[in-house]
Amino acid sequence: MKKLFLNAFDGEKIPVTFFPCDNPKGLFQIIHGSLEHKQRYYDFCEFLNKNGYAVIISDLRGHGEYVNEKYPRGHFINLDELIDDAVVVTHFIKSKYPGKDLTLFGHSLGSQLARVYLEKHDDEIKNLILTGTVEYEHFAWLGDFMCGVVAFFKGGYTKKSKLLKNASGLAKDEKLWLSYSQENIRKKNADELFADEFTIGGYKVLIKSNNEIRKIKHYQCKNPELRIRSFNGDGDFLTGYDKGLTKSMNYLKKIGYKDVEYKRYDHMLHEILNEDNHQIVYDDILKFIESK
Repeated sequence: MKKLFLNAFDGEKIPVTFFPCDNPKGLFQIIHGSLEHKQRYYDFCEFLNKNGYAVIISDLRGHGEYVNEKYPRGHFINLDELIDDAVVVTHFIKSKYPGKDLTLFGHSLGSQLARVYLEKHDDEIKNLILTGTVEYEHFAWLGDFMCGVVAFFKGGYTKKSKLLKNASGLAKDEKLWLSYSQENIRKKNADELFADEFTIGGYKVLIKSNNEIRKIKHYQCKNPELRIRSFNGDGDFLTGYDKGLTKSMNYLKKIGYKDVEYKRYDHMLHEILNEDNHQIVYDDILKFIESK
């Protein structure tokens, strides 16, 4: 395991953790979810690494170790820079292992960012894996407008808003939606790198990424053979359950992707990688990337 900083397009330093491997079977890149950070995925990274994969994970701006005066904890400025950072990470790991296939993985907010990544960069990857696959919200455009209004009255996008937090659904009791694992919730609540909430700017980008995933005309679909799998807890309300997941997968099919499927796991909520029985999910992900 190596901790590095990569140069972003705008001069920022992207904190990454790299799990190298001699002659790997393939490459694996992870985009984490809202308010969390890369260290929460180290167990999963080590599992993949021990099974022959080179793995890399980065912090999103305003998250984990990617916090500074410009990006206070929980703050985003725009969507494009998050995608640009992901592309920098992609190019780094592919440069280390030329010719090796890359799987992109995104959880929750990361599942939205990974789908936006596809618009221009789907030819960089062989597989896309989504967990906690957030469904498109029909009133996302209204949330974007509301962020602008709230920022005006609050005095800027770096401010915080209880109204937006409640509207996002992230204010709900974590025992009802995050995981059934109480140990996971305990660790999360004791984690000093976790952001308490988004700034108004953070919510604006969160909403914009959700709005973007249904804009089919924005996708170039250079890689229609891309294999896409979505793994989710059966009690995860953010996915919209079967109806929402079917809708999310249909958007990807309408874009032109041919190999798109989803799976739901009994007695799991949003963070399926952190449930007590997460090994089932680990094994399914490994089985998928080792197939074909």
